[in-house]
Amino acid sequence: MKNPIKWLRGLVPGLRTLFRLRQAENELDEEITYHLDRQVDEDIRRGLTPAEARYAALRSIGNVERIKEECRDMRKTNFVVDLIQDVRYSFRSLRKSPRFTIVAVLTVVLGVGANATIFSVLNPLLFKPLPYPEPDRIVNLYRTSQSSQSWGHSVPNYFTHRERNTVFEELAAVTWEDVSLAEAGEPAEGLFGMRATASFFSMLGVKPALGRVFAESEDQAGTEPVVILSYTLWRNRFGGDASILGRRLRLDGRSTTVVGIMPENFEYPLFWGAVDLWRPHAFTAQQRQNRGHSYLRSFGRLKPGVSIEQADSSMKAIASQIAAE
Repeated sequence: MKNPIKWLRGLVPGLRTLFRLRQAENELDEEITYHLDRQVDEDIRRGLTPAEARYAALRSIGNVERIKEECRDMRKTNFVVDLIQDVRYSFRSLRKSPRFTIVAVLTVVLGVGANATIFSVLNPLLFKPLPYPEPDRIVNLYRTSQSSQSWGHSVPNYFTHRERNTVFEELAAVTWEDVSLAEAGEPAEGLFGMRATASFFSMLGVKPALGRVFAESEDQAGTEPVVILSYTLWRNRFGGDASILGRRLRLDGRSTTVVGIMPENFEYPLFWGAVDLWRPHAFTAQQRQNRGHSYLRSFGRLKPGVSIEQADSSMKAIASQIAAE
């Protein structure tokens, strides 16, 4: 391996040469001419004619251009000179074809932009851990079949899972919805919401920044509507006003009470985008009896020491019991 200090010391004179290339080339020509003339004079003194002496000197020295290249390499500037020449040639070519130049530039710009966008999406999904305590214990629960590996769950099946499982600390079920927010004197705004069971927040292990989360009693049909706002919606729409707690908002035409504000970055892309607000499912009696409507997405937090394989085996056993019953 070359000594880097020695290599840098050798590179410094070459870098100086870059700023006086024409002078360096003239000096190189003069040096080669000097050695050639000396060889010619020496051959003439040995009795050769001037023509014979010059021919012999050229044969003795060899290829003049090759010698020049070797000298340039010794100055460690040849690669820079080649680069400059290549750049000049590229610019001349692009200048001759303006349409091609525009297309090439746009292609590079779009390519860089697309890669940056893709990275900004994949970075939180693939490289950053979930922003919840012990995220490796949080799992998705799916029903599987020959046609799909990601079926949802019905409401009664979800409650059966909660009652009979022995591998999860907590189970939660969610669905997504579009929500209309309309306040007096303000234009209506479309929001992206999530219906969640009261266990959702405790399953993730995250407490609200302000207020509280849902109570189990609020996950019943006929109870007073409540809502929890995301940090982003609270800051952007309501200016981060802490007095928003207890305030009534009109969501989908119903007066709904704000009971909590979740922390910043809680609405993780894992849940398909930035969720603006959360409301309880408030399942009706009919929904609690309908095992044929499988629309819930279920999550669970594994008990300490329980593996994915153990959880899978346990939940398959419960699924077999449900099927038999």
